[in-house]
Amino acid sequence: MNYYYKQNLKYSKINSVQIKIACYKSIRKWGSRKLPNGNIVGEIKTSQTMNYKTLKPEHNGLFCERIFGPINDFECACGKRCENEFIGFCAQCGIEFISSQVRRSRLGYIKLISPVIHIWYIKYIALLLDIPIKSIDSMVYCTDEVVFRNKFKSRISSLQRNIILSTNSLKNDSKLFKLTYSLYVQKSILSYLKSIKKAIFIIKLTNNEKKKFNFNHLYYALNSFYSLSYSCQWEIKKQWSTIIWYLKYKRKFTEKFIYNDENQKKFSTNIFSKYENKFFFGTKIIYSWLKYFDYNFQLSNLERQIKFHIFEIKEEIKELSGLTLMCFYKSSKFFNLQKKIKKLQWQKDKIFRRLKLIVYFRQAKIQPKWMILSILPVLPPDLRPIVELGSNKIAVSDLNKSYQTIILRNLRLKKFHNNTSFNSFTEEVRYTKRLLQEAVDELIQQDKSKKSENKKSLSDILKGKKGRFRQNLLGKRVDYSGRSVIIVDPELKLHECGVPLKMIIELFHPFIIKHLISFNIVKTIPGAKQFIRTNSSYFLNVLTLILRNYLVLLNRAPTLHKLGIQAFQPKLIKGKAIRLHPLVCPAFNADFDGDQMGIHIPLSFESRSEAWKLLWSRNNLVFSNMGTPVLTPGQDVVLGCYYLTSKITSFFSNYSLLLEKKKNKKLLYFQSVYDVIKAYDQNKIGIHTEIWIKWKKKIFPNYESIYPNELQIYENKSFSYNYSDLELFYNSYGYQINQFIKTTVGRIIFNSFIKIL
Repeated sequence: MNYYYKQNLKYSKINSVQIKIACYKSIRKWGSRKLPNGNIVGEIKTSQTMNYKTLKPEHNGLFCERIFGPINDFECACGKRCENEFIGFCAQCGIEFISSQVRRSRLGYIKLISPVIHIWYIKYIALLLDIPIKSIDSMVYCTDEVVFRNKFKSRISSLQRNIILSTNSLKNDSKLFKLTYSLYVQKSILSYLKSIKKAIFIIKLTNNEKKKFNFNHLYYALNSFYSLSYSCQWEIKKQWSTIIWYLKYKRKFTEKFIYNDENQKKFSTNIFSKYENKFFFGTKIIYSWLKYFDYNFQLSNLERQIKFHIFEIKEEIKELSGLTLMCFYKSSKFFNLQKKIKKLQWQKDKIFRRLKLIVYFRQAKIQPKWMILSILPVLPPDLRPIVELGSNKIAVSDLNKSYQTIILRNLRLKKFHNNTSFNSFTEEVRYTKRLLQEAVDELIQQDKSKKSENKKSLSDILKGKKGRFRQNLLGKRVDYSGRSVIIVDPELKLHECGVPLKMIIELFHPFIIKHLISFNIVKTIPGAKQFIRTNSSYFLNVLTLILRNYLVLLNRAPTLHKLGIQAFQPKLIKGKAIRLHPLVCPAFNADFDGDQMGIHIPLSFESRSEAWKLLWSRNNLVFSNMGTPVLTPGQDVVLGCYYLTSKITSFFSNYSLLLEKKKNKKLLYFQSVYDVIKAYDQNKIGIHTEIWIKWKKKIFPNYESIYPNELQIYENKSFSYNYSDLELFYNSYGYQINQFIKTTVGRIIFNSFIKIL
């Protein structure tokens, strides 16, 4: 083995696997490597794959041996083999003498001229920036541009002159919600506002300010500190120190901008001031916005601001909820307030989602700009192969075609950027950037409208029942395991499962052989196998002894949570299907329409102890995340309970015919539950047959009237009171001796099952 290859081989124990967004530096580090001669390789520069004559990989192409490793073990492209283990690579072609297995693990990368957005994260970017998804899409696919202007001074002054509030206008609540600009109120209104809530209004306007705004009277600036707009959270670090976080007072003035310094003349932030009177398109502008979300400072302050915003919305919902009770009889106002409350609830839910996303970024120490791809990783070539089928036919993976499209469009965009005489804002550049974005989208996740091409993207390869995870990784064949269809068996206990005899014999075959040899019943393994085939009666006794100390694990794919794998005590049954108690199925999200489950045997002492303590179904009666019960009856269980306990009257459309049948039919009397079930098993009575049964426990029914329907006196001076569903028998001394209740056979069966549980 090559000396340098030995040095680079590092075996490390993996304790856990964590999936999160990778930065461009990590992608470049994964894809690039340093050769023994000092050259750094990893970037794919051409879209070529194999030479059509020699069928050898092209240099710097998608199958390059310098980047991904040799095709044959310890053999370079020249055909030389490694003779000296201290020579790490071929001096002629620059290929390392290493194993070809590295072509399954080595990544490459494509350096993109223009950054592209990751299609999985579009909605999260829109949520973080508080911009509609349609606007993000229009910027990403270059159908729209963002324009930054600095012509606000005249507009502000004219608006501020027009928005002068009087006392009468302040009393009208409906106008307060429509105001969206800075508020300047008259001096006479100040006392009125103070009476509403104790609030200190800051900074009286100076004479210079009055002249500047040409106000005739003395005005006060309301909240004349910096207040932050909810649409401009990407302030740079210097300006954050001047912001005071405040709670709004009772009257909800929704002003967006108020400045305490007249030198700050514009509404745009420092980021926007760099791009004054310019327009931008494509992913670059989104990248510039995300770049200023530094998780150490900006995200924590933004999180704090959103929490205040949520508090304000909650307070506003409380106020409007109180007004809805007052306006209940005025339908128009009531419905208007309901619409406002629904709108605020929707806004609150959206802000909660945004807060959750920000907390995730801050805690995981992930920068939002990593959602934009400037370097695209390329899969190892053995995971996207080119296979020769014979008769001059070649099968090519769809991923290779997608990578080729990306490289060609990236090279085309590079020509535009290298051409100094070419304007970068023309339609040609815009169209090329859009094509590059669409090519990357097609690689990661193909659009539903383009599914007719039958191309498989990375998402299609990974997701679904036939994806890489569920079929190839989680669906591997495992020793001491089996698989079969599940059917219902309500006679089982909650901690039991029925396993077919053939499956049990195959699963516990080594254990049975060990037991037979240890007790000197047989001496060899072939003799034990012969004994199992012939002596079935004795063999079953041995099997029951073994099963006492073992649990089996049942798993139903996909295993989405902890309760997807549970342990049960196996019970020998006939047939070929695994049997389950119906109440256990909701935890597995299973039903009995052909679902299959895998069965596994824990072998080590640690796994067996964990199966008894943690995975046993009797110990998993509650969902750990919500605290709600797992064993909830549903579907066929509820239908069966309803059918058992319902009366036959509910199944008759003509009630008069039923009454006539009741008059002609005599009611049956039974002394015990055993007699009822015996008569039912002999088909003498049905499930919905009404009967009278002797009942020992005292019953206090809700009688329709205090008086009985009938009083019967017998010859021995005993008597009985007859109600509609109860008969009470008394002796001559007035002591109750018996009672009969009127019920159905189905209700008796249901009651007996409840007693067992």
